[in-house]
Amino acid sequence: MFDHDLDAVVLRRVMALRHFALLDDVELAELATLAQNVSETTLVPGARVPATPEAVHFVLAGSIEAPGARPSVAGEVFGALELWANRPLPADARAVGPTRTLCLAAEDMFEVLDDNIGLLRACVRAIAAIGVTRAPRDPGERSLVIASPLGLVERLQLLRRQAPLARARIRALTRLAHVSHELTWPAGTIVVRGGEPATSSYVVVDGSVRSSARGDAVFAGGEFGLLETLAGRAHVDTFEAAAPLRVLASSQAALLDVLDDHSDLGFAVLAALAGDLLDQRPAWARPNTRVLTSSTTTR
Repeated sequence: MFDHDLDAVVLRRVMALRHFALLDDVELAELATLAQNVSETTLVPGARVPATPEAVHFVLAGSIEAPGARPSVAGEVFGALELWANRPLPADARAVGPTRTLCLAAEDMFEVLDDNIGLLRACVRAIAAIGVTRAPRDPGERSLVIASPLGLVERLQLLRRQAPLARARIRALTRLAHVSHELTWPAGTIVVRGGEPATSSYVVVDGSVRSSARGDAVFAGGEFGLLETLAGRAHVDTFEAAAPLRVLASSQAALLDVLDDHSDLGFAVLAALAGDLLDQRPAWARPNTRVLTSSTTTR
């Protein structure tokens, strides 16, 4: 139990953190844990923020920017992508005007996320939501032949091919492989429909699917629906089986259950997607749609 003064400080920070879209669905107890681990920081105009990712800043007032980049303003989180991807900023950032932040040190960020699964889920949802319309889709391979029926090794290989899961540890990936299942559809079947909630992700085993919106196809080894499922969003495209189709399906419930028990899976997703988004800078950023910001994104 905290003393009265500490309770008041934590409560003030919790109320401030509630204004960040990233933390919309996070439970109060986990917000309080985050509030205990941040420090209230005031940056004078021109104050330097080191290029090496040492901390994440929840910007309360003012802004932070790197040379040639758009500023991260109040309500945005500065430096998270670089920290998750373990990449330095291209240059030191600077405070633009008097700037107040809640600062979370890098080592504390990973410890807090490891101990508070709701916070980790929120971060995964946020970065996957950005990736839904920004991250390139792996089309798979027309000539890839996969054993039938799928054994554990084949399932692991298919899951490991997917960029958001490529860095996951073997225990988490093995658990996901065990709870995933095979599905088949005849040619011409609408497998997922754009605008409908994503409840599963799919890796193509045999056959192919075609996107009605973009006209591109996904072949063996490629996936569709993974980012939407992680983000808790609707499918962006409608996918139709262009040939008799077999897939390895992972339900949203299964993905979240594995993430709950293996936080390293969440960290792997954050690292992979953050790296993809930083590779695409500055094209992926859109004003007024960002939950996470990077000093490397420009107008």
